[in-house]
Amino acid sequence: MPETAVVLCGGLAKRMRPLTETIPKCMAPLGGRPLLDYHLEMMDAAGIRHVILAAGYRNDIIKDYYGNGKFTYSIETNPLGTGGAVRKALDHVTDTEFFVINGDDVFSELDLAEFGKACTGHNALVSSLFPQQYGIVFREDGEWIKIDQKPVLPDVWANTGIYLFQRGIPLPENGDFETTTFKQVRLKEHKYKGRWLSINTEKQLGEAEKSLRESPVVFRHRPPLADPFEYVDWLTTRYGKAEA
Repeated sequence: MPETAVVLCGGLAKRMRPLTETIPKCMAPLGGRPLLDYHLEMMDAAGIRHVILAAGYRNDIIKDYYGNGKFTYSIETNPLGTGGAVRKALDHVTDTEFFVINGDDVFSELDLAEFGKACTGHNALVSSLFPQQYGIVFREDGEWIKIDQKPVLPDVWANTGIYLFQRGIPLPENGDFETTTFKQVRLKEHKYKGRWLSINTEKQLGEAEKSLRESPVVFRHRPPLADPFEYVDWLTTRYGKAEA
């Protein structure tokens, strides 16, 4: 069972501006916590002992909030892409295999340990059913019959951005592994059918906030929230606007 995870949180997240003009996406407030807390909860539950944050843009804010002692920081001074970021982070990886987690969307029901055990010894990814971005037109005999607005298609599985990598996986010095490495290696698939909160725009962040109010994520491993507004107040005081 891997005990190391590299979290990709160095992107500019331009689609989430103006919020991310002052903070990195992983520190966006969601349910009174930094978005990164949701990934840390998943990793804590799986027994991950070594978390490497592949950070770049405004990494000072991550350090300011979490401190320097809890994680290993792999800092890129210029954008390296997902592949370059993981390759740089390998300087801090001693295990033969490790998780790679995009610090973006929330998968609150994913059992990371189960994924690791099921796919150990392989390069692998987690896939999931995902609501389409557009309405789907269903036709019969060339005639329009129905539009299903943003459905979850039963046979379309999307990449969640959560991986298990072997230490020797080929990675570019600069560029994304999705468009380079994945053309060279075969990946095992682990299917996830739980909750997926997509967070790529401020609108989606607001939708995720609403979803969490209706059905909160239970944190069993991260410190409890003493004040649901404490984190947003901290962000606002130190770095300006902090809400979508």
